[in-house]
Amino acid sequence: EYEVDADLPLPGSDLTGRGQPDVVIHEYIGGAHCCSTYRIFELGDTFREVAVIEAQHGEIEFVDLDGNGIPAIKLQDWSYAYEFACFADSYAPDVVLRFKDDRYVMAPDLMTTPALSDAELVAKAAEVKEAYREVDQDGSVTLSSPATWSAGSGAMWNAMLELLYTGHEDQALRLFNLAWPEWAHG
Repeated sequence: EYEVDADLPLPGSDLTGRGQPDVVIHEYIGGAHCCSTYRIFELGDTFREVAVIEAQHGEIEFVDLDGNGIPAIKLQDWSYAYEFACFADSYAPDVVLRFKDDRYVMAPDLMTTPALSDAELVAKAAEVKEAYREVDQDGSVTLSSPATWSAGSGAMWNAMLELLYTGHEDQALRLFNLAWPEWAHG
């Protein structure tokens, strides 16, 4: 019996803009938080596999981000899972793929967001600094060093990744300089 996954496009939808009906098959191996694979098949005159998308710990979303009637694929980059924090605190930046030249490719123009204002960047740096502040039971304040990757649940690194993946490398560096405490050397 066929089950329709409400999060996937209906079978027969044109997902590539080639004018052919497509279908998406989702495979999940059933691990604690891993792994999902999506296979996209074209159902036209010739049945063929169009793409295999490894979503790792997440899922994909089909969404028309540029208004051209062809859905792009939005998923997360799990390259940083466990890298700067525990899995639950790991940041997985959004990545967008579009179908072009018979395959799915990165679409950085669809990932770009408006830059933060100076006030927003300063506020974000303050949030990051606060994540490294710890108050003991006796009320004494200690600060963890951002150089300890897991300190502050990876707040600095996660905030920088968010800026990098949305097209703001310059703001990621400014955030680093604003948030890095003067006392933390090295």
